[in-house]
Amino acid sequence: MGNPDKIAVVVLIEILKIILHILIKRMFDIALCSFYLTACSGPETAQDVSVAFVKSAYSADVKKTLDCIDFSSADKEDIEDLESKKLVEGKLSQVLPEKQKEIEKEAGGIKKIQAVEAVFNKDMTQAEIKVEVVFNGRLKGKTSTVEPVRLVKTKQGWKVQIK
Repeated sequence: MGNPDKIAVVVLIEILKIILHILIKRMFDIALCSFYLTACSGPETAQDVSVAFVKSAYSADVKKTLDCIDFSSADKEDIEDLESKKLVEGKLSQVLPEKQKEIEKEAGGIKKIQAVEAVFNKDMTQAEIKVEVVFNGRLKGKTSTVEPVRLVKTKQGWKVQIK
């Protein structure tokens, strides 16, 4: 048998190694979660949301387009006309890919999309953002177009109004 003090020190070192290993693993998990939360968080400003909305629509990404829309702010009549988010999704699934093909064919795609003008109401809860879409070529004789996007600030951040 060895010296009891020596054994206690060895056991203590092994316990400290285990604790250190657990702490390092937890710190890695926390760092990884933080990275994913930051990387996966959506656009934050009204300008960012409007650009993300236009980009997703022009690239025919129906899910991202729908994620930008505030369905809670629609008039009751609008919701009755549309019946549900699923109906909007169905319509976008038909229209957006056709528009994307037209832009690719006629204009050679999109060069850039950027917010060019922002107007907010006094309490900063509503905005209209003008988003410029610049084509690689010409679409119906134009090298660019400006899309007005109306937004409202919700509990989930800025969302596009569909009224």
